[in-house]
Amino acid sequence: MKRSLIAAVVVALATTPVVVSTAASAQAAEPCTPSIAMGKPFQDPGGFIVFPATYTTCETTRVTVKFRDRDVTPSGWAGSAGTGPAGSGTTYAGTCAPDGKAHRWVGYATLKTPTGTLIAQTPKVYFKSAPVVRNCALWSPPAT
Repeated sequence: MKRSLIAAVVVALATTPVVVSTAASAQAAEPCTPSIAMGKPFQDPGGFIVFPATYTTCETTRVTVKFRDRDVTPSGWAGSAGTGPAGSGTTYAGTCAPDGKAHRWVGYATLKTPTGTLIAQTPKVYFKSAPVVRNCALWSPPAT
């Protein structure tokens, strides 16, 4: 008897429609696709080579912009990184080489989880800078 009563309750629960009500102000979750794009590098009036990256994130994400001088051997990657909440924006990395020579640069950007898992990476962008013969002016990245 007890077994058939439990079975009847299970069948009743399995076939009973469930209505989920939400508050009037709640909205359905919208799909989110994280993205990152590397803009065209440029050289500012002070001599700095600037690498801009525009991003959209769905959760806390690490945005990294890396660049290197292809004319310097050996040359490691330099850049900037920051972790931020979900949202969108533009971040910048930059450098200046006041040695009177033109330099060839390469850069790219990534989105990673805070633990380091790669979400997205841009293709590499290339830039040839004009020679800087004076000391570099103070760099102030464009306002975001």
